[in-house]
Amino acid sequence: MSRGDVEFNDLKLEPLWYFMNERHRIWRRRFVDGEPFPWTKDPILREYKFTNVFRELDAVTLALHERMDPVASTTQPYDRMYEIVLFRAFNWPATYDRLVHHGATRNFHKMMAVLMGMTKTKQKIFTGAYIITNAGSKKPKIRLMTSAMEAIFRDRKKIWRRIEDDGSMKGATEILAEYPMMGMFTGYEVVCDLRHQKNLIKFSDVRTWANLGPGARRGINRLVSGKRYPNVYSRKTTYEEFMRAALQMAPAALDKNVFKEAVPIEMREIEHCLCETDKYLRVKLGEGRPRSRYRGGVS
Repeated sequence: MSRGDVEFNDLKLEPLWYFMNERHRIWRRRFVDGEPFPWTKDPILREYKFTNVFRELDAVTLALHERMDPVASTTQPYDRMYEIVLFRAFNWPATYDRLVHHGATRNFHKMMAVLMGMTKTKQKIFTGAYIITNAGSKKPKIRLMTSAMEAIFRDRKKIWRRIEDDGSMKGATEILAEYPMMGMFTGYEVVCDLRHQKNLIKFSDVRTWANLGPGARRGINRLVSGKRYPNVYSRKTTYEEFMRAALQMAPAALDKNVFKEAVPIEMREIEHCLCETDKYLRVKLGEGRPRSRYRGGVS
């Protein structure tokens, strides 16, 4: 299997496997073995924040499931989907909790009032993990997001029927991306949450598709050519083929002593670890630094 001058079977993916092994080893030493800091001799992984190999182990995702799991058996699937969308719209547990506390998750006048109150008192509303833009609008972000949540709540039954009928992560992401303030990135985050919710839905393409982000594209370019921006592949499908090839190689490349209790690697892990590998190599090669330093909290 090849494209251009690149033979997938001959790919040198050592930086990707190193990052995945060492990052998960850090998680294991900390949360399974209970070892004290530092959990690695790698100065880059010790100093800067990198996401876990498995997104389900990250603090905000754990917080989401803590809030969704208790009502899983008593909530309609489309209502659970809406609650996940609402949580990920801000991706900050305190914001979601404030809306729940004030009974403002489905009352959109009240939602706007709660968010305005948080703004006036300079409380954090949106995540710092990724940028949620105003999509070119000059209206306040909280107003745009409130309107978007109202539209998704209104259409939640129709959205869920479409997601069930499609049955794929790709299709579900594209369905959610049709709505304001969603886009492919946030839509994909929601779909990943749906995929890991108990007794909710099974998708057909967890091992064949992931939403290709710019960070993963940079990571692939780096591994192929040593540079971040050469666009070594001219077609998006070829980037996806690269990720599928890496997924096939992963079982032999990952340390079984480190990953022995982990869920199977899927395309999600390959895609976002390519992004994190690019961030890691950026520091190692003196080309820049991640935005966040590690300060000993849950990461």
